[in-house]
Amino acid sequence: MRLERTLIKQRIQATRRHTLSTLLVFSFLILSLSSALIISVFAPSGIRVVATVTVGASPTEDAFDPAINDTYVANYQNASVSVISRSNTLLATISGFAGPRSPTFCPFNNNVYVANSYLNDTKVISSSTNSVIADVIVGFGPWAVIYDPHNHNIYTANPGNNSVAVINT
Repeated sequence: MRLERTLIKQRIQATRRHTLSTLLVFSFLILSLSSALIISVFAPSGIRVVATVTVGASPTEDAFDPAINDTYVANYQNASVSVISRSNTLLATISGFAGPRSPTFCPFNNNVYVANSYLNDTKVISSSTNSVIADVIVGFGPWAVIYDPHNHNIYTANPGNNSVAVINT
């Protein structure tokens, strides 16, 4: 626990809202809890809300695109991915998902990869158009996606059939 006390200065409790999902945008870090409908974001210089952005139901995870400074938020229950600009505005809501999880930015090709849990694929989003450009069948129940900077591959963990799919970027 010593490491946790060193790295975490304050914990933020997420609150549940039943009418809409809200993303609180601060200037540095997004804190996402899967059971919450609010994502809290805070700045290292102090806890302060910069903006509030409405996203889909059950925002679970997010990915940041440093090339254009957009953030991609997987909305698990809403079956969509929200794209938020650096200026804290909702740029797009990308539909066509079924249980989106674990968006991951690939700096090698500037695409975002999202596990699509109920359709057994990983969707590829073009960060330049904010649209799905490919569906890659990966295995049963894909749950987590990671990027390997050494070989530029994307790995999708599929707990439904105990496999890992490798996507060549």
